[in-house]
Amino acid sequence: MFDSIFKYIGYLTISLLIGVISIISDEGTVSFIQKNAYSILTTLITLTVLHTTLTGLVLNELIKFKKENNSNADISKTLKALKRNSRIELILIISSFLMLVSQNAIIYFAKGYEVYILVAVNSLISFSLLYFIYVVLDTIEAWYQLLSNNNSTTKK
Repeated sequence: MFDSIFKYIGYLTISLLIGVISIISDEGTVSFIQKNAYSILTTLITLTVLHTTLTGLVLNELIKFKKENNSNADISKTLKALKRNSRIELILIISSFLMLVSQNAIIYFAKGYEVYILVAVNSLISFSLLYFIYVVLDTIEAWYQLLSNNNSTTKK
């Protein structure tokens, strides 16, 4: 529990730093993240598709593991975690898109807070990208672990 809390605090901190640095480095002009925001959204959608495919592979290996070991292992927690990750991914894509679309309107009504709004948008996009990379890497790691376990049990 505390590991995940610290992990997310770390991601938020890194995302906030990236958001601030991207604004500072461009001296008030459009930041690198802002220039490439829609490409990043496309990348997030692509990573979602990759994660969905990997989730299917993980589920197949879990079922195989359960059958080969004749176990009554409860995989419901794993299924809930995979479902939760997918929901978070969709929420991050929608949030990032809405922030990008509405940022100019927000800036128009919140004169004087432009830098803070841009930092928030850049931080959200950075967090989304970092989270997606983490989830994909975590799923790949789980898949390889299941593959190695399934291969070692079939050889016995």
